[in-house]
Amino acid sequence: IDKARQQPDKVKDVINKIKSSGLLDTYKAVKNKLDYPMTMGYSAVGITTKAYEKYNLNKDQRIFTNSFHQEEALIDFNMCVEIPDDLDSKSAVFGAIGGIAMQSIKCIPKESKNIVLIGLGLLGQITLRILRAKGYHCIVFDLDIKKIELAEKYGAIGVRENLTETVLNYTKGNGADSTIIAAASQSNEIINEATSYTKRKGKIISSGVIGLNLIRDKFFKKQIELVVSNSSGDKNHKGEGSSYENIKHFFELILLNKLEVLDLISEETNLKNSDSIYLFPNNSMFFSKLIKYENINRRPDQTFLKQNKNKTKIKVGLIGIGNFAM
Repeated sequence: IDKARQQPDKVKDVINKIKSSGLLDTYKAVKNKLDYPMTMGYSAVGITTKAYEKYNLNKDQRIFTNSFHQEEALIDFNMCVEIPDDLDSKSAVFGAIGGIAMQSIKCIPKESKNIVLIGLGLLGQITLRILRAKGYHCIVFDLDIKKIELAEKYGAIGVRENLTETVLNYTKGNGADSTIIAAASQSNEIINEATSYTKRKGKIISSGVIGLNLIRDKFFKKQIELVVSNSSGDKNHKGEGSSYENIKHFFELILLNKLEVLDLISEETNLKNSDSIYLFPNNSMFFSKLIKYENINRRPDQTFLKQNKNKTKIKVGLIGIGNFAM
């Protein structure tokens, strides 16, 4: 039921499939989809197993990548960011979250000064710290008072109630230059309410996953712009506006001691404790879990694909990669 609420477009797909394939086949297809294991993770630090001159990568070079949780991985070159020698691996592993935060901050118009930040989970806390490092005044809100208190330690102006009134008072009635919403909620109220404390012709930026059923009149009256931030940036290249650029800049801020993230590691574990890796306490201040891997016997020949010259050994071809093909 929760999945259906979160993905109404998928519900329509299911209804259409019932019409075309019948109830039983649709039930089997949905069941297969729900039962199929999902690969986890997208933020990792590792060491290259082989030199790659084409991409200026040396053997045993420490890099950040968006790999799944695994000991060995084939990586996407555009998401392969070299880690500076003076940067510790534990800080570097936050690269993906840092990149997402950087991309949302890049959407803020020039000359902006006062920013409202909604949602103070892992993404929100890192977004706040980057904003402060860049000199913005930040007014923050979260349903959890403890998270507000943590944000206040890093220079935020915390609001516990009457958000709109507080923002308007602080900005002398003008409203915030921009609002960044880093929360995770299906509620449409968050984004519509943001128009009341965002200034005329201001910008609302969504980096979290929130409801986007907009009340047109609220945006129309103040001509407010809405931007849905593109994750950590463009992953198709390493130039301006790319994930690579955002993550690299995130690393630079840590190296300059303008940013601290190590306190956001709530727990460290390894594969020996595999049963508990994906168990998380109900503590609202639990932000992240660091997973360590040991892989002593690395074999590059198993990691890099080699072309099969003896094609006569291929006996079967398979067309389709849907649920039935799996």
